[in-house]
Amino acid sequence: MGMFDSIFVKCPNCKNRLEFQSKSGPCMLASFEGDKIPLMVAVGSEEDIVKCENCKKNIQIFFELPDMEVGYKLKITKKEEDY
Repeated sequence: MGMFDSIFVKCPNCKNRLEFQSKSGPCMLASFEGDKIPLMVAVGSEEDIVKCENCKKNIQIFFELPDMEVGYKLKITKKEEDY
C-alpha cells in the first residue's frame, strides 16, 4: 500500500467529515483541513469523487488552482549521479 496525504472537508449536504486522498504532495500521511490546501497536495485530488457514508451523496472536490506555467532547466550529469 502506498503513502498519501489526506484532505478533510465537510460534506456540503450533511456536514459529515469526508476524506480525499492525494498522491502528489509529500505523501507522508499528512492531514490538511481548512480553507487553504498546499498546491502540490491539491493537484493530486483535483476533481476526485468520494461517497459520503452518511447521506450517500457523491461529492466531487474542485480547487481554485492558479493558471500558471513553469519553466525548466536541463543539465547533463556525470554517470555516478545518474539514477
